[in-house]
Amino acid sequence: MSPVVAVDAATKSSGNQRCLIGVALVINDVEEFRQHYINVIDDFYEQYNIDRENNVIKSDHLSRNIHSYELGDARESIGYDILDTTSISRVNTTICWYEGHVDTPLGSFEGGQFVNQFVKSYFPVVTLWRYHRSQQEYDPVENAVVDTFTGKITKSWKYVGNVFDLTIVPKGDLTYPELSAADIIASALSGVLPDHEPYTEYDRFVDGWLLERLPDTDSQFVETDFIYHGSDDWIIDHIKPHKYDVRPHLSYPHPVIFIEESVLSGKDREAIDRSQLMGYLCNAARRRGGCVTKFDVETFPFTVRDGDFIVYNPVSPKKAKTLQKLHPTKDITLVDAGEVSEEI
Repeated sequence: MSPVVAVDAATKSSGNQRCLIGVALVINDVEEFRQHYINVIDDFYEQYNIDRENNVIKSDHLSRNIHSYELGDARESIGYDILDTTSISRVNTTICWYEGHVDTPLGSFEGGQFVNQFVKSYFPVVTLWRYHRSQQEYDPVENAVVDTFTGKITKSWKYVGNVFDLTIVPKGDLTYPELSAADIIASALSGVLPDHEPYTEYDRFVDGWLLERLPDTDSQFVETDFIYHGSDDWIIDHIKPHKYDVRPHLSYPHPVIFIEESVLSGKDREAIDRSQLMGYLCNAARRRGGCVTKFDVETFPFTVRDGDFIVYNPVSPKKAKTLQKLHPTKDITLVDAGEVSEEI
């Protein structure tokens, strides 16, 4: 596989410090990295007696699988072990906060509102944009994989759409090792950054933490970038939201496994992400080079392609079968949720 840059983001919200942290991992040998990651996770599951079907874990799920008194050491060890490979050639980090007012095409907002209401939802895109800007005079990789995001279009979105072969993966940090790694490292950094230091000092903490863990810093590089109220106007202009929503489903990898979630509602749907069923589906999607996403009637017609799957609730299969009939020329496989382990 060609080199890839994998991007995800986290939020630091402890004490009185509030900022966004984006991580872009440049991986030169994807297959080598994935095998390294799987070995790390196998050892990690054994050490902490974790019983999960999925070979990939996201940072949010660590706290739900590990006792609180072991969690700090667990986060430290998994971050250390994931970074202990020469298949990672570069780690770019972007830290964002804003003080005062900012004027956008959608109105004027307080800095915190601007960051939390708008920038946070599409910060992986901003991180990818800053990676490319920092490397454009050198040799930035052409393939980018980003954990899915929402929000409005921005100039940074237009930029990355034009310069990268871009793949956007729903539930990416549950499916692909490189996105899980970016997620885990971003989360780890959110815990490393101190509450008592100015934001503008954060680069030395981030760079020091990363350089201590990478095994060959003569050929592996780290770089931290700030976006804040003191940044150049053109930088802030690139992260301001505009009127229209992004359409990430147009960049999903196929086959897509659509999963029916209507049996649960609201926050109860989070149980699906943590289920054995989701573990089976993410493993299957990874083997096929695809992804897993919720069965959304609104976006389904614009996403579905030949070879995709619909995993439906056997109690109420009518919606899935109706959508299949509405697309008679598409080769769509319907799978009973109770038979996933045998069918996929």
